[in-house]
Amino acid sequence: MQLLVGDKQVIHRAEAAKRLLSQQAHHAASASELGVDALLSMQYPGIAGPQIAKVQAFEIIARVRELVADSKIKADSAKDYEKKAQHLLSMMDAGEMPCEVERWINSLDVYAGQANSFRACKAAACWYLRQKLRDLLSQQDRHQRAQEFGAPWLKSVELIAELEEVYEAVYTYTRQVPKPIQGFSLPVGESKKRDLKVIAKKYPNWVSLMREGAAGTKYVDAQRILELIGCRPEELEQGVTVTRSEPQTVTFKVHGAKVTKAAGQPWRKISVPISLLADDWTNRLHDQRSFTVKIDSKDGLRKSLQRISKRVLKGVPFATAYVYRHAFATMLRDSGHTVEEIGACMGHSVAETQRLYGFRKGGGRKVKPMQVSGYSVEVPREVRPLKKNKLRSVLA
Repeated sequence: MQLLVGDKQVIHRAEAAKRLLSQQAHHAASASELGVDALLSMQYPGIAGPQIAKVQAFEIIARVRELVADSKIKADSAKDYEKKAQHLLSMMDAGEMPCEVERWINSLDVYAGQANSFRACKAAACWYLRQKLRDLLSQQDRHQRAQEFGAPWLKSVELIAELEEVYEAVYTYTRQVPKPIQGFSLPVGESKKRDLKVIAKKYPNWVSLMREGAAGTKYVDAQRILELIGCRPEELEQGVTVTRSEPQTVTFKVHGAKVTKAAGQPWRKISVPISLLADDWTNRLHDQRSFTVKIDSKDGLRKSLQRISKRVLKGVPFATAYVYRHAFATMLRDSGHTVEEIGACMGHSVAETQRLYGFRKGGGRKVKPMQVSGYSVEVPREVRPLKKNKLRSVLA
């Protein structure tokens, strides 16, 4: 797979430069006294490292300033948010998850059975993370006022970038509605990822069964889109454009949902081999080169998928749009694609977010690529990797 940002292939040189600087500052006693120039030029001779690092740092600072520049809330609301956030943090401390994103998500999932509680806790988490971003911005401001733009300043900006990615993942996270269990008054946590495992175990050919069941329905084209690119139902409401970009390639242009000024992909272009398309679509593209698939409402799509599931997938959960989304992520992962590539296809700007989708076969073990999917994707924003080290010292 080729991952593009705009018209250029993604190169994580600036990120690598930041990691190099951080590592050298950690292992060398004199690193903090070295300028950005010296630290970067050790590993990247001939590259304008200081310019890369400094420009990127100021872009991060400007972006995060805009992110946290929201209106003030009442003192009582802030007190309530603080109380809820501390409760979430206490649950995070009780767990052993190494990844900060997963730690926040797991604590929020405790309240997945109650929509109001989930929304309140998520709002508290976002408020808390914005407060910590403001604190980190103040720390780097002190370096700026002192005209100190060496390793300590760049390290403080790196912490801001890491925490921003955590915030983005929490802000865009959607409640996974639990399924009730007969005989119990309280629901247990359930996700579409687990639904996919149950469906695929009983019906390995569930996709083809659903495809056959959709014949003649008004959502047959939308269901094909879900199967091929795993987009969100909200994105189908906006319309997905299918174009024959090359003789053997078809490109799907998706206008992103769950997009903010700092999170998500405003659009993405996913290219797939034309051989994956149904014959009627191939003929359609031969005649008109491009067409758009659009639904009236995601609720109508959901009901259609539920009716078909009830008919062809008996005894298992419904194959909803998000089950298709998890299946798409699983296919890409089993085909050997990188987390950045998968994240771009899913419409994310943080690579770690894709870990919430799909699963690995064999109980979570890494598998060797079984096939080459032939997929490629172009996005306007770089899919940034999220470090897995704990940020608890920053959050405390």
